[in-house]
Amino acid sequence: MLDTIRAVCLSFVLCLIYTSAHAEISPENIPDVVAPTELTLEQIVAPLTSANFNEKEAIIANIAQHDTDLSLTILQALLNGDLYYVKKDERLIFQDDKSVQDVFSGDVITGLGKRDTKKITVNNSLRRVLRSEIA
Repeated sequence: MLDTIRAVCLSFVLCLIYTSAHAEISPENIPDVVAPTELTLEQIVAPLTSANFNEKEAIIANIAQHDTDLSLTILQALLNGDLYYVKKDERLIFQDDKSVQDVFSGDVITGLGKRDTKKITVNNSLRRVLRSEIA
């Protein structure tokens, strides 16, 4: 029961974050509460680029509920500090010392400098949440 309530609350927060990031909020355009499984993984992770740490915790929980190989890879990359986004278009990428790869298409990206990307940061509290969700 508590997990269901938590999922509904987190879904609502995610919807608000996504709506505020992409549209003007008014009573007419606030979506109904959507279960995380009804959103695509891309829709779930999109707000990570501008979310604060509390919002990131809700997003992480929704990513974990998506329960796919890619969602696990995203959570692991976030924990390892390898999840970035391209500033120009807010496209999520996996970035390490060796390569840069688009999260959703898997395409290798070249020609990006350090100033073209920004790391999605986590704090110790989020690291604990990430370890728990990954486990």
